[in-house]
Amino acid sequence: MFAVAALAYSCFVAFIYIRDPYGRSGLRSRAEMANLPERLIAVSRAMDSQFDAAIIGNSTSIMLQPESLDQLSGRRFVSLSNSGGGPVLALATARLFFRYHPNARALIVAMDYGWCTKGKDVGEQHPYPAWLYGSTFDYLLGLFRHASIDMLNTSYQEQGHLRIDGFHPYNDAFRDIDDMATTMERLSRTTRPTASRYPAPYTFDPPAMLRDLISTAPSGMTFVLFWTPRYLTMQPVEGTSADMEDAACKRQFAEIASPRVRIVDWSGPRPENRDPTNFFDTNHYRDNLARLVERDIADALR
Repeated sequence: MFAVAALAYSCFVAFIYIRDPYGRSGLRSRAEMANLPERLIAVSRAMDSQFDAAIIGNSTSIMLQPESLDQLSGRRFVSLSNSGGGPVLALATARLFFRYHPNARALIVAMDYGWCTKGKDVGEQHPYPAWLYGSTFDYLLGLFRHASIDMLNTSYQEQGHLRIDGFHPYNDAFRDIDDMATTMERLSRTTRPTASRYPAPYTFDPPAMLRDLISTAPSGMTFVLFWTPRYLTMQPVEGTSADMEDAACKRQFAEIASPRVRIVDWSGPRPENRDPTNFFDTNHYRDNLARLVERDIADALR
């Protein structure tokens, strides 16, 4: 009886594999994939062979338009940004992209204050299916463990409304509250930090994690480490321990810089970061600022 049940379950898993609900099996094209949440659909986008460059990060990189970066840089970008994600998810996404793009040319690593963390703070606050992003063995094992009717039904969901290059601006998330009075009130809720989160000396885990990623990257890859814009009220007060901690974190990433690793920093006291019309809230910026950022990134790639 057990053998019959095991055989039936194995056949069910095999059918899910053939239906390829997440695009990981490579049996269905990206255009055939269902409209899935970011953490699931990023898998098939990361595998898509038509791209030779990618953006990783969280919602602070979502406003970067792959199409605009294509025109400015001569690459073919896909956005693999995941809202609410941290370094662990971003780097897992990059590793999956590398696995299917041995000749990849560029990676934009969008970094916010979440990249200046250590210990348990580096972990993902919003869970993601690590088995989908891992090795082929991890994927097969995860599929076997998690196979369900809901997973199978995923492959039959609505298709065709999401852009292939992953761009989906978050303007809609702010549309109902997008007037300047509300924006100013939202921006003023944050008080500029003065106290560091960790004791000195300030050391962080993500720089070492990123260094390990770079060491395994395709040889022709150029990295742009992009510190995302922060409105004035999110920037630490000069001369405080929070400011020293922030500077220490950026130095540790700067030590990774090389001819193939460039840094673009939009997080500091730039005039654009004092203008509330450039932001929805303290770390989500608008289209007009994104277009300026894209030009800087393209210059770094050149």
